Amino acid sequence: MGANRAMPDRHFEKAFAGMRRPEFVCAGDPESREHVINRLLDGDPDELTADDFSVFLDVCADDSRFRPHLRYLLPSLLRIWREELTHWNGWFVSRFHRVLADTLIVEKHLSVRRREAVVRFMRQGLLDHIAEEESLCITDPSAAGIWFDCLADYGVFTKDVPALWEALWDCRRPGHAVAVVQYASCLICDDEVNPVFPSASPGLGGGPPVLWGSDTFLLGGRWLPRNVDYLSETLCGPYLTEHLDRALDSLAGPRAERAREVLAELTSRPWRAALRCRLLPMALGRRDTGEFPTWQSLAAQLATSADLRSKADNAGKGKHAGDTPSASPVEN
Repeated sequence: MGANRAMPDRHFEKAFAGMRRPEFVCAGDPESREHVINRLLDGDPDELTADDFSVFLDVCADDSRFRPHLRYLLPSLLRIWREELTHWNGWFVSRFHRVLADTLIVEKHLSVRRREAVVRFMRQGLLDHIAEEESLCITDPSAAGIWFDCLADYGVFTKDVPALWEALWDCRRPGHAVAVVQYASCLICDDEVNPVFPSASPGLGGGPPVLWGSDTFLLGGRWLPRNVDYLSETLCGPYLTEHLDRALDSLAGPRAERAREVLAELTSRPWRAALRCRLLPMALGRRDTGEFPTWQSLAAQLATSADLRSKADNAGKGKHAGDTPSASPVEN
C-alpha cells in the first residue's frame, strides 16, 4: 500500500505495511455489492472517499466473508474517518463506528501491533477533535453531543477508554478543559438548569446531551467490560471536583465563570453527581435497543436492585423483608 497522506504516524504505516490483499469477490453484475468491493480493493488507497465506502460499510458488518477486506481497507477507512471527524460527516463516522462495534475487529481480528497502531491513531484523532471545543454555553441542539457520541462509541469497539479518558481529563489543552466542564456538567447539574447546556424553548430541544445517546447504543451497543470497570472505579464526586479545579486553571473570563457555576452546583448538591457517577457505568454497560434509558429509569433500576439485595440479605439472616429499610436512590 502506498504512503498515506493522512497517516503521519510511522508506527501505523509500519504496522500495516505489506498487508496481503484479499482475493477479489466473485461478481457478475457490475452494479452488485461484490463489484463495488472489488473496485475498493483495486483503487488507490489515498484517493478513496467516504462515498466510495457507503455500500461496503452496509454489508461488511453482516457478512464475515468481508472481514479480510475490512482489515485490508482499514488504513483508508481510518484516514477518511479522521478527515470526516474534522468537519463532522455524521453518516460516515457513525456508520464506521457501528461497523467497528459489530465486528469487534480492533480487539479480536488484528495482531497486537496493528491493534496498538489503530487505537493510538484513533485516540489521538479524538483528542485532537475534542481539543477544538470552545463553548461553555451551548444553546444550539445541533452543536451538542458530537464528541460525546464519539466517546461513547469508542468504549464499544476498543478497550482503550482508560488511556483516552485520562488524556482528556488531564486538561493539558484548553479545549480539553472545556470538554471536561461540558461532560461534568451533565453529571452534576439538573437537566433543566444546566448553565453549559441551557434548555431551549419548549419544542426546540436543547439541554444537555445524553451521555449514551449515539446510534451505536440505540442499535444495541454497549461498553466492553474493562471500560465499564474502569469508569466504575474512577468516576466519583471527589474526582469531578479535582478535575474541575484543574480545568479552571486553563479557563478565564465567561468560561471560567461557567465552570465555577458547575463546581458550585457540585458543592451544594453532591448527591446528584454521586448518584449519576454510579448510574453512568450502568447505562454504558447495558444493551438496549429502540430507546435510551434516562437518569430516572436508571435510578429506579438501581433502587430495585438495592431493594432486592436487601430482601435477600434479610432472608439469609432470618429477618422479615420489612425489618430493615433499604436505601433507594432517587433521581430528581
